[in-house]
Amino acid sequence: LDNRFKPSVAWSDDEGESWKTGGVVIDVPAAFRHRPYVKYASDGQGTVHLAYTEGHPRDFANSLYHVFYRGGTLHHSDGSVVRPLAEGLRDPGEGTRIFQGDPRNVAWVIDLELDAEGRPFVAYSVHKDPPLRPGGQGGTDHRYRLALWTGTRWDDREIAFAGSRLYPGEDDYTGLVAVVPGDPTRLFISTDADPSTGAPLVSAADGKRHWEIFRGATADGGRTWRWQPVTRDSTADNLRPIVPRTVVHDELLLWLRGRYRSYTDYDLEVVGLLPPR
Repeated sequence: LDNRFKPSVAWSDDEGESWKTGGVVIDVPAAFRHRPYVKYASDGQGTVHLAYTEGHPRDFANSLYHVFYRGGTLHHSDGSVVRPLAEGLRDPGEGTRIFQGDPRNVAWVIDLELDAEGRPFVAYSVHKDPPLRPGGQGGTDHRYRLALWTGTRWDDREIAFAGSRLYPGEDDYTGLVAVVPGDPTRLFISTDADPSTGAPLVSAADGKRHWEIFRGATADGGRTWRWQPVTRDSTADNLRPIVPRTVVHDELLLWLRGRYRSYTDYDLEVVGLLPPR
C-alpha cells in the first residue's frame, strides 16, 4: 500500500464486489524498495498464520519469523498479543523468531501448512555460502529445514541438502519444498544433491547434474528422514513441487519439468503424479 511491495491487507464485506484497504501488515524500515517474503496458512475458522523473512536474501541476512492473526489482532506463536492488525508490525523482529539468520545462514520461506491439531509447520531454505561473494558466484550450498510449533516452542531442524542455485544471478533460488497439508511427517523436495550426503546428482542418462524430486518421511519427530526418489536419472530438471489441498488424496503431486534459465526465461511443463486408486 505504500508502493514498496510490503505485505498489506484488504477485505470485502460483499463477496468481492468491492474492497476496502487496510494498512501494511509487516513493515521493514529501510530506504530502498523491498518487501518481506511471506507464506500464509488458514484454518478456515478465522485464524491466519504468517511465516516471513526481512526481505530478499540478497539484501538481508534473513531470519525466519511467525505471527498469526485472529479477531483483529496479530499474535506471537504462543498466543500473546503483538498489536492490532490495523497497526501492523513495525519491524519483522516483533514476531516470534523461528530461525536466527546471519551472513552464512540466510533463510528464505518456502511453504507453510497446519497439522491435524491446527499447529503451524514451515519449510524453508538456508543459504550457507560465505558472505560477500559477487553476484553469480554464490549459491553452491543450500539446505532445507522444517520447523513445527509444538504448542510451547518451535522444533526446528535441518532435514536435507538442497544443492545449488537454479541459475547465476539468483544465488538463493532452490528447487523448493512441498509439505503435505495436515501432516508434518511427509514432504517432497527438489534438489540437485543427494538429500542425505550433499553429493551432486549426476544423471546416468546424459551425464549432467539435474534437480530431482524426492519423497521424505520421518518416524521420529523429524530427527531423521528417509528419502525415496520420485524421479531419477532425468534428462531435464524437476523443480518446485506442490501438493494441492484436495479431498481426493493428500499426496497428489505436481511439479515443473524442463529448463529454468531465469524467472523470465524458461521452458517448462507442469507434470503430476497420481497415486494408484
